[in-house]
Amino acid sequence: MKKNNCRYEFFICLFLLLFSPNFLNAGVLVVSNFEGGKDPLSLDSASSLSSTDVTIVTATYVAHSNTEPAHGNRGYSLKVQHLTTGDGYLLLQFGNAVDLRGYRTLSFWIRGASGSEYFKMDLRRTSSPTEPSYRPNLKEFMTSELTTEWRKVNIPIKTLFKEVLTENYSSLSNVDAIVLNFTNTTAVETIYLDDISFHSETGNVMVDQFDDGSSPTLFGHDPFGYTSGGSGASVTLAYDSEHAYGGSGYALRVMWSTGTSLPTDAFAGIEIDTRVFTAGGIGVDITGTDTLSLQVKGHANADGKLIGVGLGDDSGAEKIHASSITLTTSFQEVTRALSGFSVSKDSASEVEFWFINATAGNGPPISAISGATFYVDNIQFLDTTNPTTPSSFKKSNVSMTDGLIFYSTDTLSVTADAQTSDSTLERIRFEHDNLSGGTQWYTISTDTDTATKTSHTTSWDNFFQLVHGSSYQVRAVAEDVAGNESKVTFTSISLAPNSPGIVSYQVNATSVSVTLSTNSNPIGTTLSITTASFEVSATSSALFSSGNITLTLSNLVPHRAYYNLKARATSSSNVLSSNTAVTSFGTVPPEPKVGKDGGTIKIEDDDSSDGETGVTIPKGALTQDVLINIVALDPQNLAKYKNQTALISYEFTPKKLTFAKPVTLTLLYSDKNQDGIVDGSNLKEGNLKLFWFDGFEWRNLGGEINRNNNTVSAKISHFSIYGLFSALDPSSEEVRPKEKIITPNGDKINDFAQFGISGNFEIKIFDSRGKKVRALENLNIWDGRGDSGELVASGVYIYQVKSDRLDVSGTLGVAR
Repeated sequence: MKKNNCRYEFFICLFLLLFSPNFLNAGVLVVSNFEGGKDPLSLDSASSLSSTDVTIVTATYVAHSNTEPAHGNRGYSLKVQHLTTGDGYLLLQFGNAVDLRGYRTLSFWIRGASGSEYFKMDLRRTSSPTEPSYRPNLKEFMTSELTTEWRKVNIPIKTLFKEVLTENYSSLSNVDAIVLNFTNTTAVETIYLDDISFHSETGNVMVDQFDDGSSPTLFGHDPFGYTSGGSGASVTLAYDSEHAYGGSGYALRVMWSTGTSLPTDAFAGIEIDTRVFTAGGIGVDITGTDTLSLQVKGHANADGKLIGVGLGDDSGAEKIHASSITLTTSFQEVTRALSGFSVSKDSASEVEFWFINATAGNGPPISAISGATFYVDNIQFLDTTNPTTPSSFKKSNVSMTDGLIFYSTDTLSVTADAQTSDSTLERIRFEHDNLSGGTQWYTISTDTDTATKTSHTTSWDNFFQLVHGSSYQVRAVAEDVAGNESKVTFTSISLAPNSPGIVSYQVNATSVSVTLSTNSNPIGTTLSITTASFEVSATSSALFSSGNITLTLSNLVPHRAYYNLKARATSSSNVLSSNTAVTSFGTVPPEPKVGKDGGTIKIEDDDSSDGETGVTIPKGALTQDVLINIVALDPQNLAKYKNQTALISYEFTPKKLTFAKPVTLTLLYSDKNQDGIVDGSNLKEGNLKLFWFDGFEWRNLGGEINRNNNTVSAKISHFSIYGLFSALDPSSEEVRPKEKIITPNGDKINDFAQFGISGNFEIKIFDSRGKKVRALENLNIWDGRGDSGELVASGVYIYQVKSDRLDVSGTLGVAR
């Protein structure tokens, strides 16, 4: 785990933490991941690509393909083409100037169409100077040439505008573009870019790999030699192509001559900040790194000799590492932990190679009493520490294990460090291997909101593009700005076929026919429909490619049992989809009747862990046998309540059937994990209310929630369309009937007034002289009749509604 260090006094540290721009702008600032495949960029709605001359440089968004793979093997990447030799620029132009004072690194992924491509780059400001005079070459930030494979590149922001970054970072408060510069020396070439972002921490920091064969270094400064005292000693520096690491390019040749008398101090320095040993500079921020790495070899005259490696910072402090370098005549990689250098990591100014050190405070004594020549290459500061491995990897709140089956509705979630724990963290990725055996990985989603966020969740949005029933690997990855990764991986993950869609159905006395759709299932899926009851069990199935198919279950027992109908898909490898409950689309057992003795009609779902949707009718509520049906409706086709679509909705028939006594209507919602949140939504079950639809709008009845059974129940007095919404308890206005005048003449049009209340309550009706004509206990409609059952006379009547929560009164008109 990596944390920010502070070497200053407590109060200075506190001030810097609270008021430094780095704190104010901490995190990842995404320029673009190009996922939209068009302008604007991710940064703001007005950001875009702009070329100074489209005959020289063009940029297009290209979708992932086998020939032009995007980073992560999905979405889009940016294809930049230098069409002909000549000067041309591509601007990633921001709609509004961006404050980059808190950021230290520009990070992106890049690959070439053929390899060895390059360009120069810088930042553009809205104030003068708008662009720097020195633009570093992309090659200088890499230890090897660009290839056709994606690689991550970190560019310290200080290298992109060194002229203004001397005293502090305030000059970067108005950056409006990233500039890619293709000069007339750049070949005709094509490159691809992806996942461009700024980060508040440094990733890997290249000091120099010297391949341009000339000064300055990529930070815009010259290597130098330093001697103090003595006579005739010298340090000579030159670029050498004969002894470059890897056999091509250049290395830095360092020649040490002792002279006639040894100096007290002598070293060669690679300067990365022009303000070395003076007050007020900012140096180079390397706080995100932990290791100094370089390649070094000695000439024949230096074999076996010792040199020291040191660092300096902008305040003038310098320290030689306790472990010296023993030169050999072959290149060796030298790594030194930065914890061995007592300098400020937020303002490094130079890398030093020591021949003579007589100052104990600088580090171990070094005395190269004879001359030597050696070569250095690929000097860089590296972050070698992987992020903390993500934990609590889950599938829809179920802990991941090998061999799980995923359904299209499942989500992935994981817990990871935030930047408050690991300042270098950049993104969390979810990936699958696309049946490659783990050799290639395909992004499901990426989350760069890592400043304080520790919980990351995604849906599997390309679920139906994969081979269902096959075995995948799935992993969650924590990636830092340097590209280090930690992963948690699970294997043998199967993707279930999608549950079939219900197109239509028909219920007869002894059979049920259901028309099913593929709903994006792969070719060769078997769709089936099954019924189970106390009397019979049957299955009908068919091999299915595309379109719709109708399956019929016959020889069912009429009038005697409630049938639980389910449809599902089976892949070629016998992986089953989740059930689609046909009953939820309106089918119920044939001819369910209730008479004067009452009864219960409900939709059996064969799940004993919860309740059922249904209606319970008490004895005396009906005077004759009535055939009752419960038909599920598509909430998308119904009116909304306050711009909210019903969670579920059913029509109870016969339409407008009224009852002499209150009946209990119950609607079932889904909360399988009993977390208090309705499955597939962000709705709290405690806010669910039962509504009825009066033909024009939804009316709130309230209702009682059973959290164990996942049901909402209410007393009703008539059949209609009922649904569940997230809402408050009925207000006084919602309790009042919408009907101002009722006409109880038996035509089932405006025959009663409906009060918006359920549970325990009392409604009293008075005539205009104050005489009580009707008392209703827990019955929420008035049908214009008195207590003795006779129709009241035409006129104006007063109602009073009382419960333990409210007391509401008003007037109603009766017209006969």
